[in-house]
Amino acid sequence: MVRKGTKEDVRAVCTLEKTVFSDPWREDDVLRHVTEGHLVLYVYEENGDIVGYLLGAVIPPEGELYRVAVAPDARGRGMGEALCRAFLADSEVCFLEVRKSNAAARRLYEKLGFLLTGERRGYYRDPKEDACLYRREETYEDHRL
Repeated sequence: MVRKGTKEDVRAVCTLEKTVFSDPWREDDVLRHVTEGHLVLYVYEENGDIVGYLLGAVIPPEGELYRVAVAPDARGRGMGEALCRAFLADSEVCFLEVRKSNAAARRLYEKLGFLLTGERRGYYRDPKEDACLYRREETYEDHRL
């Protein structure tokens, strides 16, 4: 089940962050997504455990997706898509960057209607890698989902 994250979820999100990313965010950075109005945290909870999350920002009509993560043993069941759809409901236009090598994430974003708009050379560290830039605009189809 997808829901808005709370302060109580931050520790579990940070644990998952360290599992999924080579450059994990600090706990205070994640906490800001619960306490600052334009920042958002969505979590996917299953059997009382946080198995996925999304961090982003929304200043209507625009949103920026920062992080989407699903526990390795929970992948392939639509949780990342469910988190993204919850977030996309809050913005008409959305932007994101993703590692060029992250084929699974790129397929998901393209499935959700994101279009590749460019690249940023050497954007990521640890390991160093280019970022693909994506943009998505709300469409009539979005309201039928």
